[in-house]
Amino acid sequence: MRTTPTDRLVSLAKVVSWLDSARWTGRQPDNPALRVVEGARAGDRILGHWLTYVTDRMRPWEDVWYRGALIFSRVAVDYATEKPQPGAVDEFLECYRAPAAPGQKMRGWRPLVEDDVPYRSRYPDDDASIYRTLKLLAHLGWSLDSWLKELIHDLGGQGNALRRIAQRLDILTYRLTITDDEALTFLNNEEALAKDFLRWNPRAHADRKRLWAALRDYRKPGSRWHDYLQDCGVSWPQENFDLAQLELPGDVWNARFFEHLVEPLAKRAGIEIVGNSALVARRIYDVVRRLDPGTAFYPEQFDVSFDFAQRMCDTMACWCCPFWKRRPPFTASPIELCRREQGVPCALALVTCGYLAEPSDSGCPFCQGLADGLCDGLISHLVNNPESGPSS
Repeated sequence: MRTTPTDRLVSLAKVVSWLDSARWTGRQPDNPALRVVEGARAGDRILGHWLTYVTDRMRPWEDVWYRGALIFSRVAVDYATEKPQPGAVDEFLECYRAPAAPGQKMRGWRPLVEDDVPYRSRYPDDDASIYRTLKLLAHLGWSLDSWLKELIHDLGGQGNALRRIAQRLDILTYRLTITDDEALTFLNNEEALAKDFLRWNPRAHADRKRLWAALRDYRKPGSRWHDYLQDCGVSWPQENFDLAQLELPGDVWNARFFEHLVEPLAKRAGIEIVGNSALVARRIYDVVRRLDPGTAFYPEQFDVSFDFAQRMCDTMACWCCPFWKRRPPFTASPIELCRREQGVPCALALVTCGYLAEPSDSGCPFCQGLADGLCDGLISHLVNNPESGPSS
């Protein structure tokens, strides 16, 4: 039976959706680098997580979550205890700032572990966003989780409610083009927020990686941060808060995966590939949903590429990739790695993404052949070249 380009796109969506489920419900830790201070309550962890993500820009993710998260969880614990007034937030945060070092443009955040060096944001705006966030929260009750609970209640009857929360979080932390006072006035003016949303929403995919990554962690079942919110009494209704509203957090890993696999497939299916990976993911979703109305796929799920691209694309491991269409005769099929036994983790999910996932009764999408031949690959010089096999 002839397979059309759109059929192949639907197959890719099914594979990506299955991998995303494995990412969040598998037996592997969701962030092995994460450190949090002892005694941090669920609400403290939510605020510390939000502040840490502010600094997750042009930094190794292991550094962000191993050193940065520890410091900002301490800030969050003390902030909830001391409840500084808005005018006292600068003084409160000064206790956590390291002295300026010779030759360093940015002041660091004071380490909590003796052997650690100060943790530095990459850009001045990142530190400014942290100060902005804590000053505005001081007007809103000093609690990010309580404010989110209030927003969910107030916005639950409106369409795109999850994206409306994203807009408010953007104003809380990232919209530094307006003053603190203007931001606070904005957040308390529903008419102004409604007008702003009409302008903001169509471009919500652009330059908001950290915002969408953090909100994703709060919204997705299987995330520890989703569970922490539940511990705080915060629950997400399904209506108007569906997961399809989440945008793909644009990242270098997404870009590499899209360049080599996703965009060529999309282009063959007649989908415009101009714009960043989040925008392309949204266009793919619109096509897949039209072809397969019951699809479990949504744009943010392409973030599995954060794990896949580092293990496969960056190491040029096409020869063992289940997506590769140009397999030379000296390599075995990746499907041969799978034992396909009930209760035995899927070997291909582990090899390609690091996920310890239980296979379904019918096996994983790789074993079902849904991934076969979807990617042209990077190492075409191996094709039809027997001499390129393993050296003796």
